[in-house]
This record gives sequence, structure tokens and C-alpha cells, in this order.
Amino acid sequence: MEPLRKSISLDERKAKSTAWALTFADVVTLLLTFFVLLLVMLNDAEKTINVVIDKLLDKTYAQMTNVIFLISKVFAYTNNNICFCCFSCFAIL
Repeated sequence: MEPLRKSISLDERKAKSTAWALTFADVVTLLLTFFVLLLVMLNDAEKTINVVIDKLLDKTYAQMTNVIFLISKVFAYTNNNICFCCFSCFAIL
């Protein structure tokens, strides 16, 4: 006995042959949404990182100006006769 084949209309054939397009459109939309979301999150993270870096640079600048001020005091105290081979001269003060 021969199996019976169900006849498929032309519209059904078109629907089955282009079913992949719907899945492809969904994937492309999800990828686009993911990258837009990633871009927004990285932009906010960059602002936060810039704030932290600015704070660190301000602290470093304050420390460096204090060190420069101390070095200038040492130079004034020793009449510019200080060696730079080691910083043991600073331990005297």
C-alpha cells in the first residue's frame, strides 16, 4: 500500500519556505537591542570611572605639591648642598 501524501497549497509552501525570516528578524532585533543596551551601560560606567580617576589625580596632585614644598624647604635649610644619590639627607630633618 502506498502512503498517502497530503497536497500542500502554494500559500503553505511559501509560508514554510520563508519561516526562517521571522526567526532571523527576531535574532537581529535582539542583537541590536543588546548592543544598544551595552553602549548605554558602558557610557554610564565611563562617567563613573572618570569621577574616580579625577579624585585619585586630585589626591596625587596634593601629595606631590606637599613633597615639592618639603624638598624646597630642605634645599633652603641646607643651602642647596644636598646629594641626590640617596634620600638619607631627608632623614636628618
